[in-house]
Amino acid sequence: MPRRDLLVVTNSDQVTGRGIERIPQLIVDVLSPSTRRHDRGVKMKRYAVLSVPHYWILDPEGKWVESFRLESSSHRHPLTAEGDAQFTAPSGRI
Repeated sequence: MPRRDLLVVTNSDQVTGRGIERIPQLIVDVLSPSTRRHDRGVKMKRYAVLSVPHYWILDPEGKWVESFRLESSSHRHPLTAEGDAQFTAPSGRI
């Protein structure tokens, strides 16, 4: 089964027939063996440049998620949850 990434917008005006028109509040990248390095490096930096406020990385094989928030032009202070653990998203609107 293919893995799908997710993005969250908080205003329906951001979605048009062409796609997402403004920066989403949250992007969740679902890792796969072939995208792991790219997601944790290139994509994370690109989303910071675009000012995406929240970036999560989900590893379904390792059963963990990391939650980053944008701070001073980079995504920092990850919160991590593994297995059945729960966490509260970083401060800021999602």
